[in-house]
Amino acid sequence: RDLARAAFDEALEKDRFAKLTGPQKVWHRAKELYDASRTIVTSYDLSALLRQGKFIALAHPVRAARSIPTMLRSLMSKDAAYRVDQEILHRPNAPIYKQSGLYLADHGAPLAKLEEAYMSTLAEKIPGVAASQRAYNTFLNKLRADSFDAMSEALSSRRPITPAEAKVLANFINAATGRGDLPAGAVALNRVFFSPRYVASRFQLILGQPLYKGTARTRILIATEYARTLLGYAIFYALAKLALPDSEVETDPRSSDAGKIVIGN
Repeated sequence: RDLARAAFDEALEKDRFAKLTGPQKVWHRAKELYDASRTIVTSYDLSALLRQGKFIALAHPVRAARSIPTMLRSLMSKDAAYRVDQEILHRPNAPIYKQSGLYLADHGAPLAKLEEAYMSTLAEKIPGVAASQRAYNTFLNKLRADSFDAMSEALSSRRPITPAEAKVLANFINAATGRGDLPAGAVALNRVFFSPRYVASRFQLILGQPLYKGTARTRILIATEYARTLLGYAIFYALAKLALPDSEVETDPRSSDAGKIVIGN
C-alpha cells in the first residue's frame, strides 16, 4: 500500500512538472540541482548521532546507543527502516506525537517536511544518498519517540500528562534534536542558509526557550535534562583530558574553536 502510494505521488509530481512552462521547468530543475548538491555534502556519514542527537546522547547515552543498531540496519535496508517507522506509528503515544507537534520525518515526504540535511528529492536517486537519508531519519525518529515516551512516563507518574504539557515536551525534544521552531518559509531559508532550523534550535536551547511555557513540573523535568547534558559534557571533557594529556580545550566562547579538543596541530 505504502509503495503504491509513493509511486502515485511520484507520478503526480511528474504530471505537475509536465504542465509547467519552459522557464518554470528550468527554474524548477535549477532548484533541484542546488538542493541535491547540498544534500550530497551531508551524505555518506552517520553524523546524526552527535550532531542533532548530541544534546540527548550526552544526557542519555544508553538511549542513544540503543538507536545505533536501528540506524545501521536502516542504512542497509529499506525494509528495516519501514519496520522501525511502523513500530513508532503503532506505539500507544503515537496519536500524542502528532497532536503535540513532535517532529517525525516521513520518508518520501514533501520538501518542507524533510530533515534539513536531506532536503532534496533528486539526490535520492544518487547511489548511497537514499541509504544515508534512511539512516539519518530513522535514528532521529526513534530517538525523538523514545525521548518523548520516557519524559511523558516520568511526568505521568503522579497524574496524567495534559495536551499542553505534551506540546511543551515535544517542543523541547524538537529543539534538542535540531528541529528548531521556524515559520512556514523555512524551505526558502534553507536555500540561503545551510541549516536554519538546526541553528535556530541551538539558540533556543541556549536561551532556555523550552522552559518559557508549561507547568512547574515540565520546567523541572526539562531543567533536569539540561543538567544531565551539562554533566555529560563535563564527563566527556574530563575523560578526554585524562586519555589525551597533551590536548587543549578552547574555553573562550567567542572562538570558532569553542569547546573543541585540539591535539597538536
